[in-house]
Amino acid sequence: MSTRRVEQPPPPPFNLGDLQREAFSKFRYAPRTTLNSAERLYLGTYISYPRTSSQRIPPTIDVRGILEDLRRRKEYTRLAASLLKESKLRPVQGAKDDPAHPAIHPTGAIPGNLSGVDARIYDLICRRFMASLGGPAVRENVSAKVTVNAEGRHYTFFLRGTKLIEEGWIKYYRPYVKDKGSELPKLSQGQKVPIAKLRSLQRYTKPPARFNPGSLLRLMEDEGLGTKATRTDIVDTLFKRGYVKGNAAEITDLGFTIVENLERYAPDILSVEMSRSLEEDMGRIQRGEFSRADTIKKTVELLGSTLSGFKAHEGRIGSEISGAITREEERSIYLGRCPGCGDGHLRIIVNKKTGKRFAGCSNYFDGQCTTSYPLPQRGRITAIGRSCGECGAPIIKVTSRGRSPWELCINMECPSKGGGSTDE
Repeated sequence: MSTRRVEQPPPPPFNLGDLQREAFSKFRYAPRTTLNSAERLYLGTYISYPRTSSQRIPPTIDVRGILEDLRRRKEYTRLAASLLKESKLRPVQGAKDDPAHPAIHPTGAIPGNLSGVDARIYDLICRRFMASLGGPAVRENVSAKVTVNAEGRHYTFFLRGTKLIEEGWIKYYRPYVKDKGSELPKLSQGQKVPIAKLRSLQRYTKPPARFNPGSLLRLMEDEGLGTKATRTDIVDTLFKRGYVKGNAAEITDLGFTIVENLERYAPDILSVEMSRSLEEDMGRIQRGEFSRADTIKKTVELLGSTLSGFKAHEGRIGSEISGAITREEERSIYLGRCPGCGDGHLRIIVNKKTGKRFAGCSNYFDGQCTTSYPLPQRGRITAIGRSCGECGAPIIKVTSRGRSPWELCINMECPSKGGGSTDE
């Protein structure tokens, strides 16, 4: 059995990428949503310039004065007063610096009536700023080895627990940080403990998680792709053009087709090294180390032959991309096989008179099947490729703003339903 105390240092103040990732993690806000909100707060003079890669606040910024101003807001009064008791206030300095702009921080100007996204982003920035001024959190990690004798055999189990001893910066960053782990009951060396139950579990390794908008931004930063000013637009474009979809950034048929054609006819365009080199050249121009003319010449040489090969096959490439777009469009309206006739497919149809959507069989227009079902009138409907075990109708997923996605059988007469409405 062993006990060890560990200090957890406070986090640095936000740069733009950190803010976007944290906002996605806490609120599921897309990077564009977070950036737009931060820019509104900046234009309102409530926060510093948001398009920064810095995790540092220079000593020229009046940290104590900002806290004095934040103390006027009732939700920060106690926290700001606690920090102001310290004789020295030094925010944690992160590894990343930006000579043009400091880390994102509140200016001290007090907003009037913020609501929704802006209120949450402002609160996140203020609490992160105060957390960066706090002391380290201290945790006590306990590990114990338990030996079980059963049927003449010895089995060894390991217990691990953690306990928060000193909150430090954590108290300033709540509710955006949660205590991890669980506390073990008080144990002593050689103690005998009762065994309530033994279970044998078989588990398998899981594949890596898909990217989400936040982790895509981090990867781009790590790989040197894009800049603080362009990364949000790049990720935004991937979703707007339909190359990827969903919070889990699932690549679409169109996205696969684009990549496959680039690999076949213009592989250099997919090169991380080439993109990184061009981004670095932009930085050299900004610093006066490289001329604009030399950069253009280098870029033309790099891309000239690649784009020529792409141009030579544009007819075939266009045909494949067009086919992928058609397949995506068909997939977006088809929900599954029709349980009425068995060979038709249910698809989303919009009534031209009422504007309401419903599910109808593809054989309806041939006069072969009249099967139809009402659909929810709000939210995005997605087919999940599964049929109801009770009635055979397709199960759909509905995603609406402000609530968690839910799944339902589209057959309102299904035995599994106890009644309800689809007009949500």
